[in-house]
Amino acid sequence: MQLMPMKFIKERVIGKLGFMLCQRRKPSREELDFWLGSRARRRLGNSRFIGVTGSAGKSTCSSLLHHLLSERYIVAASLIENTPRVLARRLCQVERKDAFVVMEMSGHEAGVLDRSCALVQPEMGIVISVSNDHYANFRGIDNVIKEKSTLVSTVAASGRVFINSDDPAVLGMAPLAQAKVITFGCSQGSDYQAQRVRLDDDGNLCFDCCYKSELVSFKLALFGLHFLPSALAAIACANQCGIPLEVLKSQAESYTSLPGRCDLYQLMDGRTVICDTVKAPYSTLGLAIGALDAFPRSRPRRIVLGNISDYPGAFGPKLRRIAVQALAVADQLILHRPPGDVDRLIAKHGSDKVKVFDRVSDIQEFLGENGTPNDVLLLKGSSVNHLESLLLPWLGRAPCDREPCGFKHSCFSCQYGFLMPGGRDFLKYHEYKNGLVRKVI
Repeated sequence: MQLMPMKFIKERVIGKLGFMLCQRRKPSREELDFWLGSRARRRLGNSRFIGVTGSAGKSTCSSLLHHLLSERYIVAASLIENTPRVLARRLCQVERKDAFVVMEMSGHEAGVLDRSCALVQPEMGIVISVSNDHYANFRGIDNVIKEKSTLVSTVAASGRVFINSDDPAVLGMAPLAQAKVITFGCSQGSDYQAQRVRLDDDGNLCFDCCYKSELVSFKLALFGLHFLPSALAAIACANQCGIPLEVLKSQAESYTSLPGRCDLYQLMDGRTVICDTVKAPYSTLGLAIGALDAFPRSRPRRIVLGNISDYPGAFGPKLRRIAVQALAVADQLILHRPPGDVDRLIAKHGSDKVKVFDRVSDIQEFLGENGTPNDVLLLKGSSVNHLESLLLPWLGRAPCDREPCGFKHSCFSCQYGFLMPGGRDFLKYHEYKNGLVRKVI
């Protein structure tokens, strides 16, 4: 068991005494976290805080912005874990030397961004996108828009707000802003406009960024055109923080994407794997499925699909629609532990088109027996499926022998998965998940 540092214990004891003197009672652990976080924030007047939210792409935007700003400044970043209580704890890790602090903010339920913004007091805010995610909490996109707009309205008049001009729901937040509004997107009139958007032969996202009289070409290791808003938002914010576009172009080329977010793997045996296994909201599922369009001549194309979340009504009709959409671009749909009966689905599309497995190891065996060097595989599901563990033997690591493990965290941050000896290339994800990161490895 890892012992807590004495400095951490001392700060919590002093904070608890301070709370008791003011409130005349003992704090709960959560109350103490917020008390210490608020106190830490008051001491950080010279650090500039940037809040990032959105239904999709906020982790990618935050990690890219962290990377871009690090070219010139000391920058701290809080990613992956993004609820108010986590932000409160991570505020205690920010140091006065940090010129910028990038904080990914969750908007998973009503009122949560109010609490995060009151705590962090962002000087700049970025809203990437809005979709009908967290349906169980919001019951409709109008409530999602209302929650995400909290960040826009909270940033002070002296700050900056960056909003996606290609998303009408996000663009509609502009009148709520006190701060200067800066738009990004492909739409005419955007302050930072993307032109000639494409994927190159290696799967890199390429585009020209036009700002005022400047036109600079960017290439990033992000697979999928749907990453454009995240990339453009990070570039716009970093540029407004004083880094020229030409410098950002060079810095962007050394960026490495977060694992499990539509990242691309070219295996030694010739197969191509797209891994998008962090979450799978029903409303954005088509973005990942559309990634297979980048391989029009490759066959066979297979989709391995796990749990789907955030949808209204029964799952059966949703799965039937997903199957039609998936098999329009893929040759085979492989389902991992579907929650309902799939006999009708198999009867409609055929047992050669739809396969069902209860264990990831069974999928591994099936793909080993039926795979070809021309295979293109899309792994899509939520973190509870652990579909990313399929990559372990394909990348030369020992396969996971703990299925079903019961862990809620991703295999990318698991000591039995990608953090086993030889997994140093995945340490960045683990560090982002477990605390404030000041330097990207």
